[in-house]
Amino acid sequence: MYCNDVAAVGAPTIFSFKPVIAQLRGPAAFSLAVVLICLVTASAVWVESDAYRYSCGVLIIAALVDYWRTPQAARPSIGWGGLACVIWALYVGLRYGWVFFSVPGKHGSAEGIYLFPLLFPTIGYAFFRIRDRLAGLADLFMLISLVMLGVTIDLHHVFDGERTPFLFQNNTIHASVAAGLITICALAYAENAYRNRANQRPLEQALRLALALAVIALCLLGIYGAKSKGVWLALALSLPIQALTSLVHLPRRQVLVGASIGLLGLAIILFIASAGIIRELAPVTASGLALFDATLLDGVGAVRTAIAQGSVPFSFNERLMLWMNALEIITAHPIFGAGVGWQRIWATTTYASVPYNLMHNGYVEIAIRYGLSGLAFFAALYAAFAWWILRAWQKRLLGTVEAKAWLFGILFFAVTLLTNSNNRLAIGESFILITAGFAFYAYYLAQLRVAK
Repeated sequence: MYCNDVAAVGAPTIFSFKPVIAQLRGPAAFSLAVVLICLVTASAVWVESDAYRYSCGVLIIAALVDYWRTPQAARPSIGWGGLACVIWALYVGLRYGWVFFSVPGKHGSAEGIYLFPLLFPTIGYAFFRIRDRLAGLADLFMLISLVMLGVTIDLHHVFDGERTPFLFQNNTIHASVAAGLITICALAYAENAYRNRANQRPLEQALRLALALAVIALCLLGIYGAKSKGVWLALALSLPIQALTSLVHLPRRQVLVGASIGLLGLAIILFIASAGIIRELAPVTASGLALFDATLLDGVGAVRTAIAQGSVPFSFNERLMLWMNALEIITAHPIFGAGVGWQRIWATTTYASVPYNLMHNGYVEIAIRYGLSGLAFFAALYAAFAWWILRAWQKRLLGTVEAKAWLFGILFFAVTLLTNSNNRLAIGESFILITAGFAFYAYYLAQLRVAK
């Protein structure tokens, strides 16, 4: 079970530390296959590919077959949250079909992700049904992460001032987002290893703590070398809070030791990386603050002036053009958005000559297609997800570590969306499917508890 939550009912064995073979229930080959499918589903953090789509497809088909064969009285209900997901997917599908067949011209790309809510309840049911087959999953995830980081990070170039790629991602931003998510998982893994002393031998605990610390160190090195400022911001907001919450339930002496180690680590990081951080952040921060002041006085006109004068760094200037184009479309279609036909309107915007139309802001991606109503739907949906996770944790159906890993993963990803369209990436799609599925899994667990 998890940490001190030894009474948790129905919780999966993701973080369980008994020997893997001893925990396999039923045919060992089936349990191994389940673990491998889950690893492939999470594989976008290591390799930017569509493999997770196929593994999710396997989970969905298996879940539907199992649901059909389960007696109706034993089936969990998808509830109002699942019904909202189905209605949203029908709404998106009908809008897409209407525009695609009735409006000629170019249509938007990456539109299928807005149909994902239709899959959330089913993936959650798959997690619910395989919850007792996940022995050793966390150990394998961490070991694979260590190997992937170790073979891809070039330590000789991390501090040379250039963007240094790592992991098997298409660019450094994608790699940084993936490494940030791995870091959050590694910290949760370390906390669980420390708090689960009763369920493992001292050597096992030491090895797991060393594994987690090595993964965290490599992730931070890679993120620093990749120089993705949005990920720096997201980690600066989420990681310290997660680390502090890890100390809450410890005795005072251990809290002092842990806090001292954390502060020492922070001091070392700042000592080594402060010059590079300042060099990267200073131009954007200075121009951003100046633009903010000008916008307070002159509104949108100040942004257009900054674009015309080129008074901000080049990459920032391009993003401003993208956001101004998006603002024109959103202003024209504020409530329901422009749908999948937004690219036809894009050609008429002021800065249509900008060489790409990836918005570099996940929230703008939603608003340009589905307006304020789309943003409101996803905000309400993830608020409900968070409530389900917290409720399952309060009822001891989920362990503390799992609940915190989910919450801080969501916080980290939500902040990264401010500076990049990560919801359109492989890492973003797989993250959305896993976290939403896990929320429905928690919802189904609560029904199991009520039934018992």
